[in-house]
Amino acid sequence: MNHIRLEQLLHRAADPAYRDAIDQLGIRAKEAALIRYEIGAGERGQWSHYYYCPLDGTPLGFDWSLPDAHHCPACGTEWKGEPYDGAWVTLANAKIGRMMRDAALYSSNFAKNITRYINRGLVT
Repeated sequence: MNHIRLEQLLHRAADPAYRDAIDQLGIRAKEAALIRYEIGAGERGQWSHYYYCPLDGTPLGFDWSLPDAHHCPACGTEWKGEPYDGAWVTLANAKIGRMMRDAALYSSNFAKNITRYINRGLVT
C-alpha cells in the first residue's frame, strides 16, 4: 500500500460508520475470547437450514452452553437430537471461524493504528 492509498483509507476510516464497525469488531473479538467450546473429532455437522422451529419457522436460539438443547424463542418448544444437534455444530464452527477472523483483525496493528489515528483527531 502506498502513501496515497493509506491516506485515502485513513480518511474513509474517519466516517462514523467505520468507527462503529471497529467498535463492533472489538466487541466480537472480546466475545470470542470467552468461548470455551472445543470442537470434537467425532462431531458431524448438518445443514444450518435445520436450525429452525418446524412448528413456526423461527430460527432456534443458539446457546454455547446448551449444544444439545435447541429452544424456539417464539413458541417455547425445545428440540433435541438430530438434525438440530448437527445444525448446531455447523453454526458453532461457523461462529468460531468468524470470531477468529474478527479477533485477528482487531488485534492487528492495522485496526489499532486506524483507531489511534481517528482518536488523535488527525482526520477532519
